[in-house]
Amino acid sequence: MPGRSTARTFRLEASTVRLPEPLNSFFAIIFSATNLDRMRYGYRMDYDKGLSIVLEKNPHREVQGLACLALAQFLSDRLRMLRLVEDRPELAECYKIAYGKNYLPELQRLDRAKLASRIEALFERAADDYADVKFRAGTIGETAKSELYDIRYLSVGKLAPDIVGKDQDGKQFKLTDYRGKVVLLYFWSEF
Repeated sequence: MPGRSTARTFRLEASTVRLPEPLNSFFAIIFSATNLDRMRYGYRMDYDKGLSIVLEKNPHREVQGLACLALAQFLSDRLRMLRLVEDRPELAECYKIAYGKNYLPELQRLDRAKLASRIEALFERAADDYADVKFRAGTIGETAKSELYDIRYLSVGKLAPDIVGKDQDGKQFKLTDYRGKVVLLYFWSEF
């Protein structure tokens, strides 16, 4: 009908957000802190749009923080999935069965460098802007900083952080002492 709004209002905890009509079919659900947290485990690419809208439009800082962290983790899982299929192409068929034939090709069209940059920016935003917001047993800031550390220092191809330890003879060593050399780290334990 002419003159009618093409948006619907949805309840977000104690707030509201207006979604454009094309998203109504999918986002005609009640968003809550629990649902926002669960969305990071989802696989639907629409979650990207929904979480982005909540992050930008919701007036409540706590809800924005949860959406920011959930969006970063959701996108991080998509990137991890792409890298896994790259390393193990046989998984493509499994993803086709689990998620549908169009899911993986849609993911593969994403610019990985831009996606990685966006993920890091979202974790930085979560760590900076929502650091004190309670999340599970800690805060959003703690969780985001941990994720950033993993991205920056523990990812394949990144420079390993320096570690200090003792060798089998009890002599102290640092990983940086061996930079540029081939090193085998063998961790073992006796019961």
